[in-house]
Amino acid sequence: MTKANSGFVADSGIQKHSAGDDFPITHYCVGGIPDGDGKNYWVIQHPCGTKRRSWTAEKRDEAIAAFKEADEAIKGLDCRVVSERIAFELALDALQRKSRWIGFSYWNKAR
Repeated sequence: MTKANSGFVADSGIQKHSAGDDFPITHYCVGGIPDGDGKNYWVIQHPCGTKRRSWTAEKRDEAIAAFKEADEAIKGLDCRVVSERIAFELALDALQRKSRWIGFSYWNKAR
């Protein structure tokens, strides 16, 4: 049985060929591919549960880049002191305050 499970990324349950370049950050469409009508949108998600919404591919890519940078910032953090989600949200907030990622604010969180 160990051979059958050897193709997965860490403990994620996602196969290596399906993980993509942005793993562990994932993104998906809600309502179909966004076409500018405002009804469909992208959701960008971190494994800790933090999500953001985007109505354009450009903003989606900005959000993915910010999520990846924030993910790197919290690697190795002792999550017994501060939860991973709080640490990740603080890292995103720090990026926004540095004006390195202006794409999103509180109201734009996907729920």
